[in-house]
Amino acid sequence: MKSTAKFTCLRCGDCCRNLVRQTKEGVHSGLALFPDETWLFPSNIIFPYRGLGENPEEGDFKVVMFQLEKKVCPCLEMGMKEARCKIYEERPLVCRCYPFQPIHVQDDQVFSATDLKCPSIQRLRREGRLTNIEDPAAEIACLELWRRISPVAKQKWVFDLKSKKWRISPISRL
Repeated sequence: MKSTAKFTCLRCGDCCRNLVRQTKEGVHSGLALFPDETWLFPSNIIFPYRGLGENPEEGDFKVVMFQLEKKVCPCLEMGMKEARCKIYEERPLVCRCYPFQPIHVQDDQVFSATDLKCPSIQRLRREGRLTNIEDPAAEIACLELWRRISPVAKQKWVFDLKSKKWRISPISRL
């Protein structure tokens, strides 16, 4: 019988930092947001992320996802002993999944990659309990994230935050 480890957030705030990253293909991207999540953040730090159409300069081009251009989330509030999210109940779907990222779904079962940089995951790893981690809320969020990302993840265009230009997407996943 497999032992199940319950994921418990340490409230360190690491997941809310270093949000803008450079992919191995050289694209600089931030925290992914769906159009209905952009209202959570100031509009001056929201940029396009994924685009659909033949050419970003054409009238039929459509932005299907957005991204946050901040290394540190503006909703992160650091206390004396722990971090707190000011929009926790309404936070974006990608935040609800963390430290898991859905990589495949079959028959409503989510197969996820785990962010090994997360201090809570590192603790479970040291304890030898990383093989079967349970977090029902994150699993539900990952299923919804997969459902919403699948149609847009393979779009042709991605917006690079460093150059502030659309590029042909070198990656097929978020």
